[in-house]
Amino acid sequence: MARSTKTGSRIRFTKPGGISHSRTICRSLSAVYEFCRDPRNLPLVVKNPVAVERLEPNHFVILRDGEKDDARIDLRITSETTGQTISWKSEWKNSSHQGRIDFIPAPADEGTEVTVVIHERGDGGRISAALDRLRQHCLAEAIADTLRRMKALLEAGEIATTDGQAVGEPQKSRKKK
Repeated sequence: MARSTKTGSRIRFTKPGGISHSRTICRSLSAVYEFCRDPRNLPLVVKNPVAVERLEPNHFVILRDGEKDDARIDLRITSETTGQTISWKSEWKNSSHQGRIDFIPAPADEGTEVTVVIHERGDGGRISAALDRLRQHCLAEAIADTLRRMKALLEAGEIATTDGQAVGEPQKSRKKK
């Protein structure tokens, strides 16, 4: 298990195809749960733009902006315990995911610990297994980044980025000696 004490973030690879990632968010459990309960908030925190369309109360379609239907992710919320956990199943191309988000009050009343657990199933071939391991690392990185961005948005009201900032050589001092 990898742990970053500075950010309160943990990534763990469980059994093959499984990823677990946790982050503590300094907001009430009810506020964090309500934000996560609505998948239409996903475009606010994922790095790559997506569009979310609600088909039924617990059935959503997620499309990456500017991409065709082959980037269509079909997501269904399969069960939930209000204020504690949300489980889902999603289908995309040749793979399916089952996931769960757990919400636990952080120790010393310091917010909410959010844990995302995802299990991915590919098509089962030998080459596919190697690609699945690579995809698993990419998925872990995407989950970590999404939770980091959600933490920033819920705690500070914005997501700080360095996009659009000038780059270049350090400025020379203007002081004359």
